[in-house]
Amino acid sequence: MSMAMARLFLLSALCVLLPALVLGQFQIQGRIYCDNCRFGFETEITTYIQGATVRLECVNRTNLQVMYSAETQTDSTGTYNFDVKEDHQDQMCNCLLGKSPVANCNKADRGRKIASAVLTAYNGVVNRFHKVNSMGFLINEALPHCKQLHNKYFASE
Repeated sequence: MSMAMARLFLLSALCVLLPALVLGQFQIQGRIYCDNCRFGFETEITTYIQGATVRLECVNRTNLQVMYSAETQTDSTGTYNFDVKEDHQDQMCNCLLGKSPVANCNKADRGRKIASAVLTAYNGVVNRFHKVNSMGFLINEALPHCKQLHNKYFASE
């Protein structure tokens, strides 16, 4: 085999093998917050929760059997990360809100307790880093400043 053909073969092999090595490795990132105003979304006075638990689950679309599950906690900025080493192709994957260590902010917001996560490279998405929607807990009593924010966010036009 000539040197040129050997190089061509090596280059071809790398083109096939490198994507296969990276394919199916994903990083999922999201944040957990305390809804200080009970608005159902993040505001300028939102605080993020350290030590909240989050679970990532992938289920089979046909029988809803859990095929993959992992759990983690948020850091000091309320951010969590999941490193997933395999592609979950046609499975439905979601991040699920767990528990909050904050005593007066530990009731999951029904509308913000799940975030969809894409864990496949077979959909045209080439980036392995995926940011998911924030999830939140509701504070027991809205903070006093929330009345002003309510007027700001919900002002009639």
